[in-house]
Amino acid sequence: MTDVPIVDLHIIPADDVDAALDHNIDLAVSSLTPPEHRHRLPIAEVPVMVQGTAEAHDRFGVTRSGDLELLRQTWLIVPRTGVGTAVIAAAAPLDPAPSIREVSAGSVAQSLAANGQGFALVTEAQRFGLGAVPGRANGQPITITLHASWDVNHYAATDLLQVAKSLRGWMSANPPWGPREAWDASSRKASPFR
Repeated sequence: MTDVPIVDLHIIPADDVDAALDHNIDLAVSSLTPPEHRHRLPIAEVPVMVQGTAEAHDRFGVTRSGDLELLRQTWLIVPRTGVGTAVIAAAAPLDPAPSIREVSAGSVAQSLAANGQGFALVTEAQRFGLGAVPGRANGQPITITLHASWDVNHYAATDLLQVAKSLRGWMSANPPWGPREAWDASSRKASPFR
């Protein structure tokens, strides 16, 4: 995006995002669904990726997609964000349900996975030598929705809606995780863990 009226950025825990709108923050973007009393606009659907070491991949047999059904004997490490909420909801119907460990951030989940503590389920780009495949449960991709939200009484509510729409357009044209077709297709290809 170019020439947009964004003058600063504050990165805060997902649980604190909505409250920030009451304290000098004009527009929030979060992986958690905003409360009903806010104006809001979905701006992107983001794939949740299962990231692990090559050894973890071989041990648990994940080949084309990170099917949670195949990961019941290890820890699923998730950040305390909308990602964690989505993974917990996707895993709930599974019997037995996988063990889930919540951590403060996706980077922490990745570092624990890199140290053989389980699989990180995150939206962050791969790091620490981890391989990644799209997360799935019950045959469905695990995704989160990023939401823009702002106060209904904000003096520039109309302008904030336009900023949110511009951000949605930019995210659609330039998704950092690649186009939807690419991550759908990656679940049908050979594993990147090898």
